[in-house]
Amino acid sequence: APSGPCAEGFFCFGGSDTPMPNSQISVMNGRCPFGHFCPVGTLTLPLCPTGTINVLPGAVGRKDC
Repeated sequence: APSGPCAEGFFCFGGSDTPMPNSQISVMNGRCPFGHFCPVGTLTLPLCPTGTINVLPGAVGRKDC
């Protein structure tokens, strides 16, 4: 099984077999959701800063908010 961090724009809380999980049904791994940003190796889902918004999934940094 692959090991290492999740790719930017994705989150991996555990058990992913790819660094770019794109499951629509998993709550453990997937594309970064609306209102959050996910740098490489995201283990939590950081919220976009107050006063900003992210309407597209897969944001990689605060600049995307």
